[in-house]
Amino acid sequence: MAVVGKNATASTVLAQLAVMAFDPPDVLVFFFAGHGGHDGIALADGMLQYTTLAQALSRVRARIKVASLHVPCRCRTPSSSRWHWWIRRG
Repeated sequence: MAVVGKNATASTVLAQLAVMAFDPPDVLVFFFAGHGGHDGIALADGMLQYTTLAQALSRVRARIKVASLHVPCRCRTPSSSRWHWWIRRG
């Protein structure tokens, strides 16, 4: 199932993963390309923490599981006054 646009909320993503935890697919591909930060991905209703997402994904017992997160963010580090591009992949 694809969750995109305004339907891409944390509650919808987590609900879909919960359904798959009880009825696991043979193959699970989770792909996200969008905004986020050091702590999570930005969805229509706010941030979904990486730890929460990882826990939900770990409950799905698919034979093959692929998760790809492409999250460029402009993050200012305390030790530097310049901007850095960060990419977090899972």
